[in-house]
Amino acid sequence: KIPYDQKGAEFLYLPNPRELGINLLHLTAMAKLFYASNQSWTMSSKHTDVTNWGYFISDDEIAKKMALMVIEPAEALGIETLVLSECGHGYHVLKVLAEKLIGRKPGFEVISMPEFILRFAKRGKIKLDQSEHPYPVAYHDPCNLGRKSSLYDAPRQVLAYCCKEVVELAPNRENAICCGGGGGMLQDSRSKPKRMITGKAKADQIIASGVKHIAAPCLSCHRQLGDISNHYKLGVKVDTIAAMASRSLILTG
Repeated sequence: KIPYDQKGAEFLYLPNPRELGINLLHLTAMAKLFYASNQSWTMSSKHTDVTNWGYFISDDEIAKKMALMVIEPAEALGIETLVLSECGHGYHVLKVLAEKLIGRKPGFEVISMPEFILRFAKRGKIKLDQSEHPYPVAYHDPCNLGRKSSLYDAPRQVLAYCCKEVVELAPNRENAICCGGGGGMLQDSRSKPKRMITGKAKADQIIASGVKHIAAPCLSCHRQLGDISNHYKLGVKVDTIAAMASRSLILTG
């Protein structure tokens, strides 16, 4: 069961629209993780999209309006923490830029889904099985989450809980190579030929690592990396952090 509009819930989950139209199994994965944590959570019928189109077009006034479309309904529910889907730019807007955009601090904490998973894995509430992924997995640093928002460690730590080995691509962290799909390019249906050119450096980096599995906590990167793998015939499986954690869940009782 996925609850919605539950006033006083501790956590509010804000999905990426792909989870509602293209990849419903990703929303299922999120719900399983909330269920495993045994925390009160809800979704909102007022706003169900982490995307901020004002940010994409560099219009601060539209970005402010779209941020308030998320923030005000969340505050009305009285939640303590807003948990964001694996979305790079959504995290950057609501975690880093929101206070400047709206002129005040939102009335709740903002965290990403990997941060939520890690918090409750450390407490022993979410139990994860490394044997579910008995192979090395490379971690990709999304630009908006990494060098623009300084979220580096939590996704790596979650991967360490749910797979045999975490492989670092070189370079990584603040020097990581972009997937090639940023800057709104993925939102342009005609951009794929250009995206495959901009993604060539990432393809070369993945080839050099020798891995056949890669994980990224951003659904835009997830799509672009999958397109790169197919285009350059890398044979690489691309996952999100939450999807891997959901598959690794040990549910008891």
